[in-house]
Parts: sequence; C-alpha cells; structure tokens
Amino acid sequence: MIDEIAAGTNRRFEHVVETTAPREAIWERWTTPATWGEWDQGLKTATIDGDFIEGATGAITPLKGPKSSFVVSSLIAGASCTFATSMPGATLHVQRDFIESDTTTFRHTVWFDGPMAWLWSRLYGKKFRRALPPTMRGLAVAAEATR
Repeated sequence: MIDEIAAGTNRRFEHVVETTAPREAIWERWTTPATWGEWDQGLKTATIDGDFIEGATGAITPLKGPKSSFVVSSLIAGASCTFATSMPGATLHVQRDFIESDTTTFRHTVWFDGPMAWLWSRLYGKKFRRALPPTMRGLAVAAEATR
C-alpha cells in the first residue's frame, strides 16, 4: 500500500492511497455508512435514512463532539461521492473518489466553505491532516480483507 499526502490549502485537506483491494470493495464501504465507524478512527457511528443516493440524509456521531447530520450532495455511481455537513457559518464537505490508474487508487478530500470556513479550518485543519492517513489506511485494510 502506498500513501501520499497532497498539499492542502488552509481550507482543503486531501489524502491518496493505493491498495490491492478491488474498487468495488472500497466503493461498498464508502456508500455504506454503517461501516464508517469500522475504518474511520474519528467516528463512533454513521447512519443513513434509506439508500446512499444523491439527496439522502444521515447522521454522524464522532468520537468527540456532537452528532451531526449530513446530506449526500453528489454521487457518480462507482466513481465518487460527496457529502456535506452544515456548521455555523460554513459547510464541511467530504469527497471520496477514485484516481484513474492501473491499480485501485482512491482519494479522500475534506474542505470547508462559507464565511466562517477560515475559522473551522483553523480549528480542525490539523486534526484532519492527522486523521486522514490512518483513516484511509483503515479503509484499505478493511477492503483488502474481503478479497
């Protein structure tokens, strides 16, 4: 498994991982919130109301902090998905997508937008930079175990 950290701006954080797992195994975990707590070290649980489709809503319970709701803001089946969580004065976006290559290479990008994005980036930026590598490795390991 090869990890790569991409340079992030003050409001955008990204991590890329290459794995031997099939794309389908990664996609299955991305679109099944009930599994997110198994590989995302920052989450207790995640749920979704119905199917993982554009416009679907759900909830995330982090290890620290309050439960928050999310909406699936974009979805390209088998390729990418983005969900968003509202925060005071900003929106937190999480995008997961595949990078075209001969192997399964996937990216996890987190960013804030809105008038208070600078504040939330300052408060949580270091946390995201630290959390993305082990979270993505956890996802790769979980997906590789299904082969």
